Amino acid sequence: MRTFVRVILVAAVLAALTLGLAGAPAATGAASATWKTYFPVFAKDPPATPTPSPTPDTACPATGQSYDLIPTDGRYSGPPPDVNPDLNLTVRGWVDVDELKGLVNYNGGTDSGAPQLYSLFGDNRTPTFSSTHRVYDWDWVNNRRGGVLTNWRVTLLGMATNPGEVIKSPARSGSDIYQGVYYALVVYAEKTRITLHYGRNDYVAPGYGIHLENVCVDPSLLAKYQQGNAGGRVQLPALRSNQPLGTARGGELLAAIRDTGTFMDPRSQKDWWQGRAAQYEAVGGSIFPVDRAPTPVATPTPLAAGAPPR
Repeated sequence: MRTFVRVILVAAVLAALTLGLAGAPAATGAASATWKTYFPVFAKDPPATPTPSPTPDTACPATGQSYDLIPTDGRYSGPPPDVNPDLNLTVRGWVDVDELKGLVNYNGGTDSGAPQLYSLFGDNRTPTFSSTHRVYDWDWVNNRRGGVLTNWRVTLLGMATNPGEVIKSPARSGSDIYQGVYYALVVYAEKTRITLHYGRNDYVAPGYGIHLENVCVDPSLLAKYQQGNAGGRVQLPALRSNQPLGTARGGELLAAIRDTGTFMDPRSQKDWWQGRAAQYEAVGGSIFPVDRAPTPVATPTPLAAGAPPR
């Protein structure tokens, strides 16, 4: 278009010069008409700005594992998995909180078959706790995010990792979910997150559920999940006890753990870190260092009506 305009302008100038010369007065005596011709100056188009090449999306490394689909039982009929707040943790979201970064000894019963979070790591270490967070509740009536959950001080825990180290499905001594081989069902997976359920029903309850964020899911496992999801979720991938599921994406892995759908405190020593030493003691709703925790005061048992005083 610009070239066409330039041609029109040049043609107009040349036509004007021709007309001017034809109608110019003849020279008289020594005097003669002096003609100057001016041609328009056109600025060059600025050089095009090169389009930057997109940053390549590096594929997650394979762990060398193979994965199997197993039949699901009691499939959930809620919203699609990627927008389901019980499957994709990012739909709920979370907030940072400044809480104690160590194992906490809570009073109460325990389950010897609970998943153990130290088995996420190949060396079964108790990692450095690098951050603490609280997950949002969900308003199911209005289908929107609710307030921050306050049943526990921490419901999402950051743990320090070595980038690229293998991350495994948390082991448990409880019963398997299928054929004596498989212990956890992959109910949601993306490249950088995964949700496990220790049961065959396509949900996170009953039983235990675990959300992992900032994990690089093994491409073979992700492909199996996508295959099962596209097939109507009648089958989903299952993991053997403590089977590798991916690698650490960076320097921190986030983990949330649920019991029958309820978000729990991942720092609880008696539940998810059995056999490890706790640094803190929960007493009367407060948490103290173990060596400075006050002795709990026993609540006296009330006397039955008509019973003599003790």
